[in-house]
Amino acid sequence: MQVMELIPENWSFVMGRQNTVRRGFKWADLVPNESIRFECKDGRIQSAIVKRVTKAEFRDLTDEECSENHAYNGRDDLFAALERAYGVFDMYAPVTLIEFYIDFMDSVQPEREPK
Repeated sequence: MQVMELIPENWSFVMGRQNTVRRGFKWADLVPNESIRFECKDGRIQSAIVKRVTKAEFRDLTDEECSENHAYNGRDDLFAALERAYGVFDMYAPVTLIEFYIDFMDSVQPEREPK
């Protein structure tokens, strides 16, 4: 099982389908139905099942894909977060979009309205 690290400000999950966007193609080898685990630096964990993996440039992500991100709501919000996280980031940056499904909450989650 592959593990993705998250910082506390990005720890926001709900039951159901959502996605995460990562710069580059490090995570592009994930396959549908593979189990993954998110780990937060403060010790929280969350398991999920991969549903789809897409390699693209950021500019090619749809508005719908950007709004289904686990922590950010919409293209501008997601772009700003990736720019903060990676420093140098632009619309042509290569990214991997990982769509996943959560059917069981592993740990206490912060309050968040479902999308």
